[in-house]
Amino acid sequence: MQRFDFNSIFGLPLALMCIVIGVLLEGGRISSFVQTASFILVLGGTFGAVMLQTPFKTFWTGLGMLTWVFFPPRYVSHELIEQITEWGTTARKLGLVQLEVNAQDIDLPFMRKGLQLLADGTSADKIKETLDIEINASISVLNLNCALPPPLSNLRRG
Repeated sequence: MQRFDFNSIFGLPLALMCIVIGVLLEGGRISSFVQTASFILVLGGTFGAVMLQTPFKTFWTGLGMLTWVFFPPRYVSHELIEQITEWGTTARKLGLVQLEVNAQDIDLPFMRKGLQLLADGTSADKIKETLDIEINASISVLNLNCALPPPLSNLRRG
């Protein structure tokens, strides 16, 4: 079950309250702040600009991620640790070739590729190099699909 992010439930009203206070401090009226035409212009213009810059599939995936504001994805690192430990035991008891059979059952392409390289007897340095290329390629695709600024493409280097 997903955990609820309580910061979001407090952060959203806080942000709205600060906007309203800012409008009032500048002598504005709340009625002028809440206008249907302005709302449509801002929301429609934002969606239109994002749709113009983003591929269709990425746009709809992003909309689906809006629930992450209140229900962020849960990372199950303990399950990943158990899986990697199990692979180590398998390799020790049955040999690296058995890992190739296990690799076929993995849904994540990155992990599957790493395990297949290991089962093929590829050196650790070559596996690292290959997976680094894979990571950098994924970051490049993200940069193109999401129009991220260039500095973010340097996150993985080093």
